[in-house]
Amino acid sequence: MRKPLVLVVDDDDFVTGTLEILLRESYEVVKAQSSRRSLWRVQAG
Repeated sequence: MRKPLVLVVDDDDFVTGTLEILLRESYEVVKAQSSRRSLWRVQAG
């Protein structure tokens, strides 16, 4: 089983929106929100 890819992204609507669209096509995206950063756990879906 492949390990999930973990991304820490600065909250920027354009960047995170684009990333999420690209990743959602082939991965399951689980996001945990903090104040200034988002932690995304990305798994092959």
